[in-house]
Amino acid sequence: MPLTETQTKNAKPRERAYKLADSEGLFPLVQPNGTKLWRMKYRFAGKEKLLSFGAYPALGIAAARDKRKAAKAPWRRQRSNEGQGRGSIGER
Repeated sequence: MPLTETQTKNAKPRERAYKLADSEGLFPLVQPNGTKLWRMKYRFAGKEKLLSFGAYPALGIAAARDKRKAAKAPWRRQRSNEGQGRGSIGER
């Protein structure tokens, strides 16, 4: 279930930093000092990577999702083009 604006706003700091899962690798990281940072976890070439988008509330949940979508767009285009090359199932 996707994260809501209210859940993000009401997230309280703890002794250690923690994540609130949204979807497709996006999450706000809640720091012990109360700062909430939007991050996206993904894999590239078999290695885990991390993108940072900005701080909440300056960057709301809808804007963070838009940034996630924009960040994933090149990979989606690449995947859609992979099936069009030589040796694809549709050409046989």
